[in-house]
Amino acid sequence: MEKAEYLYLAMSQDVSPERDTGEKGELLSKELRSGETQMKLPSDWLEQLKSEYPQRYGPQGWLRVRTILPQSISAGATWEQILSGTRAYREYCLATGSIGTQHVKSASTFFDYRTQGWTEDYAPPQKPQSAAEQKLNARWEQLKARALSIGFRSPMAVESCDVFETFLKRAEREQPSPVQNVVSLLARDKSIRS
Repeated sequence: MEKAEYLYLAMSQDVSPERDTGEKGELLSKELRSGETQMKLPSDWLEQLKSEYPQRYGPQGWLRVRTILPQSISAGATWEQILSGTRAYREYCLATGSIGTQHVKSASTFFDYRTQGWTEDYAPPQKPQSAAEQKLNARWEQLKARALSIGFRSPMAVESCDVFETFLKRAEREQPSPVQNVVSLLARDKSIRS
């Protein structure tokens, strides 16, 4: 039999390295135990994945994961990549509130070497800003632009918007107006000519 037939048998029957049943199961177990695949996976890899992977409403397909994950390892993935990708996906599902729903990918899809779900970017989505937050951000931007125009310092991390604006107004009052600048330049020019 070819390797593809062994894998098909593993997907269609409950055959695993822990439960060898019959000739076909023994052949599959030998295939999984031989080579580098078994050396790259810890002995309790399936239990680790089950504990890390987010719960789902519906079937997970763990029986299929028993055969496709060793294929993924053989295709070049590492156990560390898969485990860290699984943890990132769990954190993403926690952030989006999708744990326990049908929106969680089935484990058999996630761990498939063709889809490689563990390689996707699972950065949590940005929370949209409220109207008050948008208004405050716009006010900060205006104050920063005003400060930059007169050469005033940037706001400190501990300053509130109101405190920074108070200091900025004081600095603006102390700045000579453009008319005063022109008058002082003309006066200086006259003193130089005389």
